[in-house]
Amino acid sequence: MHGQFPGQRLAATVRIFISAVAIALCLQPVSGWACKYSVRDVGFVDLGSQPYRLYCFLDGAAHADFRRQFLKAASQRFADGNVVAEVIDVTKDVNHPALQFRPDEADSRLPALVLAAPNAELPPLSLQTDAAAIDDQLQRIVASTLRDAIMNAIINAYAVVVVVEGKSPAENRRAAAAAGFAIKQLNGIKAKLDKPVDTPPKLLTISAEDALREEVLLWSWGLDAEGRTEPSVVTLFGRGRRLGPVVTGADISGTELFDTLALVGKSCECELDRSWMQGPMFPHSWDANRQADVVRALGFDAENPLIKVEISRIIARGADNRAAKKTLEDVAIDPLLGYGEFDVDELPPDNDPVLSPPSAEIEEVSVSAAEAPAEFAHVQASAPAPTTVTASAEESPEVPPSAIVGNAAAITVGALCAFALGGGLFLLFRRRGQA
Repeated sequence: MHGQFPGQRLAATVRIFISAVAIALCLQPVSGWACKYSVRDVGFVDLGSQPYRLYCFLDGAAHADFRRQFLKAASQRFADGNVVAEVIDVTKDVNHPALQFRPDEADSRLPALVLAAPNAELPPLSLQTDAAAIDDQLQRIVASTLRDAIMNAIINAYAVVVVVEGKSPAENRRAAAAAGFAIKQLNGIKAKLDKPVDTPPKLLTISAEDALREEVLLWSWGLDAEGRTEPSVVTLFGRGRRLGPVVTGADISGTELFDTLALVGKSCECELDRSWMQGPMFPHSWDANRQADVVRALGFDAENPLIKVEISRIIARGADNRAAKKTLEDVAIDPLLGYGEFDVDELPPDNDPVLSPPSAEIEEVSVSAAEAPAEFAHVQASAPAPTTVTASAEESPEVPPSAIVGNAAAITVGALCAFALGGGLFLLFRRRGQA
């Protein structure tokens, strides 16, 4: 009977070990297994988006000097941007596919500049050509007052809502109130979102007069800087990506804007289609200082190839679970988005405070180029420039909460396993000593 005891004690030790592992895994928080990236996080990651293309149509022989100036300026101004410049000699490149973007012969003066979007739905934008100021002209393609304000705010903010005013003061107030309503409601439930962000959405407003100076930006949103009369609202997240369509005039609704904003805080494995998470970006410049700010804000490097691969796999895995692609209307009413969990049922769907100004708790910024230097008014930032990289230990990226949870779970499993093995071995050797 005593000879069988060690074997029985060993079997008991194994059972204790297995039970300890099972208990530890059951006790591990759910968030340790959930996707650690949000839709907002994915918005900062470039998974291969196509750039804008600036075509320069010219006569190679007649415009040799302009060609050199153009290429030099483009290499400097577009080095950190999402715009690619290309020169097309209309006398030699007669079969170039980009010739479809060249203005009509009757209206074409060489050299001519045309900006084409990755999105084929946007018509090409013809730009004025000034050989004497080509450097500043190319700079204005990737930088402007409003774009600098957006980029300076969007790195730390949950999202940015831009109100582009029209000609009617009443309609402008209605648009601003709808945006403020959406932000206020989002602030009330942001802590319950899958991936909360400390800094709430920011509201930026640009007047109709200043909007005329934002031709390239408005064009990238499908708006005509000169021909528009009604206010428009654009929701942006991540690296200046647009989420959902641009809403204009009577289509502006506070509840629908709230639905759109709520998507930004969802897990990247939610039912939102990948094309929405990687929404179109406007032409912009993204330098090393700005990227360093993103690393500090997110706690990970969005440009790290391993991060890109991981997010691509997560999104692909989520796509495999979808029966069909979701539109915004489908997603907005999907219970998986958590609206049933939020205390927002008392919000009347059509009771937007259309004539009330935004609440004082909403951070609103009116973007204006009035204070910019006259010689470079279109490029002057209306907000502080991005901070530079420093070696301060206090500014090092924080450890993501998911990593902390994972470490805690590993420590728990290890501790329980060690306890089970140690206890079993102690009892085994003690029994042998007594025998």
